[in-house]
Amino acid sequence: MRDLNSVLDYFAQLNELDTSSVPTMAQVADQVEDRALETVALHLRPDEVAPSLSREQVMAYAPDTDGVFFRVPKVIER
Repeated sequence: MRDLNSVLDYFAQLNELDTSSVPTMAQVADQVEDRALETVALHLRPDEVAPSLSREQVMAYAPDTDGVFFRVPKVIER
């Protein structure tokens, strides 16, 4: 929570700055969007349906299970 508060405090400081004389920046995403889509299309494989592991196979490798769900250590104290 302390980290979140420090981030929010920093944003509050930034909001106090006068940026009225700073010119608006171009959106880089708009300029590279078309080229990026072409590049992504070249590097992605097509989606294919593949069989997944059964519950029994997955649970066989689980460090702790009740046979249906994974058991994990409690990490949050109430």
